[in-house]
Amino acid sequence: MTPGATGVIWALGFVILEAIQFVFFGNVFQRISSFQFGFFVFALTTVAFVSWSALCRPDQLLSLIHI
Repeated sequence: MTPGATGVIWALGFVILEAIQFVFFGNVFQRISSFQFGFFVFALTTVAFVSWSALCRPDQLLSLIHI
């Protein structure tokens, strides 16, 4: 496959995923507050990254606690 064809496939995939995202989140944002959504996303990513750090590099979290 040529680099141009690969780029076109990636671009089409991106456009399709963005369209699905806009349709889905457009409906969600009309029903909930943007502050609630922001809090949910921030909390979810914080829990995910702290959990990942605890599993992969627990020494980093221990050094954070023992400042």
